[in-house]
Amino acid sequence: AEADAILVGAGTIRTDNPKLLIRDPRLVQTRIESGRTPHPAKVTLTRGGDLDPAANFFQLGQQEKIVYCAGSRAETQRALLGTAATVVGLDGERVELSVLLEDLAGRGIERLLVEGGTSLNTQLLGLDLVDELRIAIAPQIVAESEAPRLIHTDGPVPHFNQQLRLFAVEQLGECAVLHYRRPVTA
Repeated sequence: AEADAILVGAGTIRTDNPKLLIRDPRLVQTRIESGRTPHPAKVTLTRGGDLDPAANFFQLGQQEKIVYCAGSRAETQRALLGTAATVVGLDGERVELSVLLEDLAGRGIERLLVEGGTSLNTQLLGLDLVDELRIAIAPQIVAESEAPRLIHTDGPVPHFNQQLRLFAVEQLGECAVLHYRRPVTA
């Protein structure tokens, strides 16, 4: 509820069909009273562009929805999504996360919550673009080698171990949420 926007990858939209809405009416009211929109803006990025305009991401909530894609795919995305989202085409054949973040900052988005899948998490951590990280540990054991992971496991991710420090541990029901932050440097 503190974020200005929530970023998910297109794969998350296709696989999970998330609503990305604040469920607690008290938190919605707090946002409104502080002069903010009831819900954070929704942001995604796509390489292939095969997003369904009927997905919850586009259909639920009145907040701004932004889709980032390669400039060469922007017109196709605009035709597909119509008024469901603002489509931003960026230079190059893939979306550079640093450019995406600069564009979001230009739109007044200062605090971004990323509910990333493996690919997005790996990119953000590898580019040293993470200030905080929350990892939920649930009492479920998944014994599948193809199960989703926090990051791709085909090599080390620079900066992760050196830059983030454990800040807090929170219990939510049977889950433990580990909250890491980048240390403040003087």
